[in-house]
Amino acid sequence: MFSLTARALIASSAFALLWSGAQAQSLTYSGENFSSSSLGADFPSPYDIFVYTSLPGTVVDASVPTSADIALLTFVVGVNCTTCAQTPTYNTPLDFTVNGITQQIDLQYQWTSTGPVDTLSFLTPSALSFDLGGGSILNVGFNTLSALSGGVGIFSEKLTANFTVTPVPEPSTYALMFAGLGAIGFFVRRQRRTVDAR
Repeated sequence: MFSLTARALIASSAFALLWSGAQAQSLTYSGENFSSSSLGADFPSPYDIFVYTSLPGTVVDASVPTSADIALLTFVVGVNCTTCAQTPTYNTPLDFTVNGITQQIDLQYQWTSTGPVDTLSFLTPSALSFDLGGGSILNVGFNTLSALSGGVGIFSEKLTANFTVTPVPEPSTYALMFAGLGAIGFFVRRQRRTVDAR
């Protein structure tokens, strides 16, 4: 049976391990803006326009999974093409910065026109991972984007990011935990000697 001291050491070691990644994490993010007026440029028709507008902001507490809109995607449809058989695809890397660390969102999309409507469809961007230091890794996933489709007009959609911070205990945390376990072993051995001596 563990003494009160041994139990306290076990609890403090476990608490130190959990606390290393459970602290509130404030994140500030921003992104790059992009505009293309050449969608459908292979065809003799007024071009459609695609605009990616970054929505910078702050996630106050990312110690729990949270979501935020990070960009507005706007599709401006001109006069439709009635003879467009091709479906050009585009791949646009866009900077995305979290707490001063920059990675790229790989935005892939495809333009089609059926005459009555033009459509811009998207692949879901791949997830990103940021090393925030202090034993925290930020994983950023993205929601599936709906296709933007319609006749002459303006259509929009928001890109939503899902932020999840994963604790990665630092070496000092492991050292503290092992020191605690060593102390527990010492107390258990000492207690056994005391019992055997009786």
